[in-house]
Amino acid sequence: MRFFLAGSYAKSGRREGELLLDCARSYMTGEHRNDLALLDIDWDYLLRTASKHKMIPLLYHFLYVGYRERAPNDVLHRLTDLYRINAARNLLMTQELLQLLELFKNSAIPAIAFKGPVLAAVLYGDVSLRQFNDLDILIRERDVGRATSVLHTRGYLAGPKLDCEQHFKQDPLTLDLTVDLHWSITHKNHSFPLTTERLWEQRDSKILFGKTIATMGPEETLLVLCFNGAKDGWASLSHICDIAKLLGNTNAIDWINLIEKSRQWGCQRIVLLGLYLASHLLEAALPATVVKAISSHPTLPRLAEQVRGRLFAEGNRSRPWEAKAYWHQLRMREGLRERITYYGCMGAAVIAPNEKNGMVLRSVRQIIYYSLRPLWRVAKRGVRFLIDFHSVGRDRRKS
Repeated sequence: MRFFLAGSYAKSGRREGELLLDCARSYMTGEHRNDLALLDIDWDYLLRTASKHKMIPLLYHFLYVGYRERAPNDVLHRLTDLYRINAARNLLMTQELLQLLELFKNSAIPAIAFKGPVLAAVLYGDVSLRQFNDLDILIRERDVGRATSVLHTRGYLAGPKLDCEQHFKQDPLTLDLTVDLHWSITHKNHSFPLTTERLWEQRDSKILFGKTIATMGPEETLLVLCFNGAKDGWASLSHICDIAKLLGNTNAIDWINLIEKSRQWGCQRIVLLGLYLASHLLEAALPATVVKAISSHPTLPRLAEQVRGRLFAEGNRSRPWEAKAYWHQLRMREGLRERITYYGCMGAAVIAPNEKNGMVLRSVRQIIYYSLRPLWRVAKRGVRFLIDFHSVGRDRRKS
């Protein structure tokens, strides 16, 4: 089943946004629309927007397969350069991931690779066809110290530490790669229904460049993709592309069980919106069970229209901490309890200092300490002098 709304192209904002949607659809469905007009395209804007939405590889594939004769040569050359740079970096990062997983294995540290090269290889069949910026590895919290030591031996320096992950970055003079070491999937202010232990229990294995690695199961992958998309306010088309590819690549999801579990966990609307966007925007086929569940949520079409309206809007700067993203997150919560919990978590997140703020607070405390310490020493000595002076005077009076 597929969903279509009249006037969808007109509401996508700009012609370049329409072209990117066609680009993603053609890759998902394998069909090119021969009537697509490439006239009046702002090619600079198109390349910037494709980069922002992490769509450079799919745009390259789209233009070269179906419209090579109709796109400007200079644009094709620039796009080819961007594609090759991304492909080379992806290959380098994939090799680095495999080496890190091998080092963790040798140190008896169980690890699950997710997102990044894994999604590129599993969903798209080619690590060059997806843009990603870092490597995401899930470990158990008890292994964080030993995993950190492994990364240090590999030349990584520890960055900010959050409540669910820590960032590591290599020296820019070497490979300049980033690793996000996770012991949980989301921050405490974004309630996630799957416990870390369930992710370990349901882990799957995949072949990546001839090596078997542990990764998430298809249901867990879908939930992570939907939560990441919702957390970012669906600001990137690549999130929706990943869900559409997952729908087309797996028959292993028990949809009846997933829909029921998501209802029990209070995240059914989040999951269904991700699936609806994949169908509504990219023509991904949905199982009858999902279609029936979507029909019971009359707010989903309106939410999807809002997402599409923001997706290619001029000056789009959607971020999770902006008011619109807060409102979107709140509307994703299905019950009063979930909304109150979300408010409480967000309030705690706003009040609690992050790593950067913590460093500032520690610096301020040090400044205050060293500024007041001389005064304290003088006051302390003055009090002691007065006590001693009083004692001497009292002894003299007694004598």
